[in-house]
Amino acid sequence: MAASMKKGVMCSEAAGDIFRDLCQIYPNASHTPDVTGRVPLALAISSGKPFHQGIQQLLNAKPQLLTEIDPVTGLYPFMMAALSLSLDHTKEAVTSVNTTYRLLRECPELSHYHRNTSSTL
Repeated sequence: MAASMKKGVMCSEAAGDIFRDLCQIYPNASHTPDVTGRVPLALAISSGKPFHQGIQQLLNAKPQLLTEIDPVTGLYPFMMAALSLSLDHTKEAVTSVNTTYRLLRECPELSHYHRNTSSTL
Protein backbone atom coordinates (compact mmCIF):
# COMPACT_ATOMS: atom_id res chain seq x y z
CA MET A 1 0.00 0.00 0.00
CA ALA A 2 2.83 2.41 0.83
CA ALA A 3 4.34 1.79 -2.61
CA SER A 4 1.06 2.67 -4.36
CA MET A 5 0.73 5.88 -2.30
CA LYS A 6 4.30 6.82 -3.19
CA LYS A 7 3.55 6.16 -6.87
CA GLY A 8 0.45 8.37 -6.63
CA VAL A 9 2.47 11.21 -5.11
CA MET A 10 5.11 10.85 -7.83
CA CYS A 11 2.43 10.95 -10.56
CA SER A 12 0.85 13.98 -8.91
CA GLU A 13 4.16 15.83 -8.84
CA ALA A 14 4.87 14.82 -12.46
CA ALA A 15 1.51 16.20 -13.62
CA GLY A 16 2.25 19.54 -11.97
CA ASP A 17 5.74 19.57 -13.47
CA ILE A 18 4.36 18.92 -16.96
CA PHE A 19 1.94 21.86 -16.69
CA ARG A 20 4.69 24.09 -15.28
CA ASP A 21 7.13 23.13 -18.05
CA LEU A 22 4.50 23.60 -20.75
CA CYS A 23 3.63 27.07 -19.44
CA GLN A 24 7.32 28.01 -19.38
CA ILE A 25 8.02 26.71 -22.89
CA TYR A 26 4.80 28.01 -24.44
CA PRO A 27 3.31 30.72 -22.17
CA ASN A 28 0.23 31.16 -24.37
CA ALA A 29 -0.76 27.55 -23.68
CA SER A 30 -2.25 28.60 -20.34
CA HIS A 31 -4.91 30.76 -21.99
CA THR A 32 -5.33 29.38 -25.51
CA PRO A 33 -8.97 28.27 -25.84
CA ASP A 34 -10.11 25.07 -27.50
CA VAL A 35 -12.70 25.00 -30.31
CA THR A 36 -15.53 25.51 -27.79
CA GLY A 37 -13.83 28.57 -26.31
CA ARG A 38 -12.77 26.86 -23.07
CA VAL A 39 -9.35 27.67 -21.64
CA PRO A 40 -7.14 24.96 -20.08
CA LEU A 41 -8.09 26.08 -16.56
CA ALA A 42 -11.78 25.34 -17.19
CA LEU A 43 -10.89 22.00 -18.75
CA ALA A 44 -8.64 21.05 -15.83
CA ILE A 45 -11.31 21.96 -13.26
CA SER A 46 -14.11 20.20 -15.12
CA SER A 47 -11.98 17.05 -15.37
CA GLY A 48 -11.49 17.04 -11.59
CA LYS A 49 -7.77 17.86 -11.53
CA PRO A 50 -6.52 18.72 -8.03
CA PHE A 51 -5.14 22.22 -7.51
CA HIS A 52 -1.51 21.05 -7.43
CA GLN A 53 -1.81 18.92 -10.58
CA GLY A 54 -2.01 21.68 -13.14
CA ILE A 55 -4.45 24.29 -11.88
CA GLN A 56 -1.85 26.08 -9.78
CA GLN A 57 0.62 26.06 -12.67
CA LEU A 58 -1.95 27.50 -15.09
CA LEU A 59 -2.75 30.27 -12.62
CA ASN A 60 0.92 31.02 -12.06
CA ALA A 61 1.25 31.51 -15.82
CA LYS A 62 -1.84 33.72 -16.11
CA PRO A 63 -3.60 34.75 -12.85
CA GLN A 64 -6.28 36.63 -14.83
CA LEU A 65 -7.81 33.24 -15.68
CA LEU A 66 -9.51 33.38 -12.27
CA THR A 67 -11.80 36.15 -13.46
CA GLU A 68 -12.76 34.61 -16.80
CA ILE A 69 -16.18 33.05 -17.08
CA ASP A 70 -16.27 29.66 -18.78
CA PRO A 71 -18.28 29.98 -22.01
CA VAL A 72 -19.79 26.50 -21.65
CA THR A 73 -20.99 26.68 -18.03
CA GLY A 74 -21.23 30.45 -17.59
CA LEU A 75 -19.35 30.09 -14.29
CA TYR A 76 -16.18 31.42 -12.73
CA PRO A 77 -13.47 28.80 -12.06
CA PHE A 78 -14.17 28.66 -8.31
CA MET A 79 -17.85 28.02 -9.05
CA MET A 80 -16.98 25.18 -11.41
CA ALA A 81 -14.76 23.63 -8.74
CA ALA A 82 -17.53 23.93 -6.15
CA LEU A 83 -20.07 22.29 -8.45
CA SER A 84 -17.84 19.28 -8.98
CA LEU A 85 -18.40 18.23 -5.37
CA SER A 86 -19.47 14.65 -5.03
CA LEU A 87 -20.89 13.29 -1.80
CA ASP A 88 -20.53 9.74 -3.13
CA HIS A 89 -16.76 9.92 -3.47
CA THR A 90 -15.07 11.34 -0.39
CA LYS A 91 -11.61 11.78 -1.95
CA GLU A 92 -13.04 13.67 -4.93
CA ALA A 93 -15.13 15.88 -2.64
CA VAL A 94 -12.07 16.81 -0.59
CA THR A 95 -10.12 17.58 -3.78
CA SER A 96 -12.96 19.79 -5.03
CA VAL A 97 -13.27 21.68 -1.75
CA ASN A 98 -9.51 22.22 -1.68
CA THR A 99 -9.48 23.49 -5.27
CA THR A 100 -12.47 25.79 -4.63
CA TYR A 101 -10.81 27.22 -1.51
CA ARG A 102 -7.49 27.81 -3.26
CA LEU A 103 -9.14 29.48 -6.26
CA LEU A 104 -11.09 31.84 -4.01
CA ARG A 105 -8.00 32.52 -1.97
CA GLU A 106 -6.17 33.61 -5.13
CA CYS A 107 -8.93 36.07 -6.07
CA PRO A 108 -11.15 36.75 -3.00
CA GLU A 109 -12.99 39.63 -4.68
CA LEU A 110 -14.90 37.03 -6.71
CA SER A 111 -16.64 35.91 -3.52
CA HIS A 112 -18.75 39.05 -3.90
CA TYR A 113 -20.05 37.96 -7.30
CA HIS A 114 -23.69 38.91 -7.90
CA ARG A 115 -25.36 37.63 -11.02
CA ASN A 116 -28.18 39.77 -12.31
CA THR A 117 -31.09 37.36 -12.31
CA SER A 118 -33.83 39.94 -12.70
CA SER A 119 -36.06 39.33 -15.65
CA THR A 120 -39.10 40.95 -17.10
CA LEU A 121 -42.26 38.93 -16.73
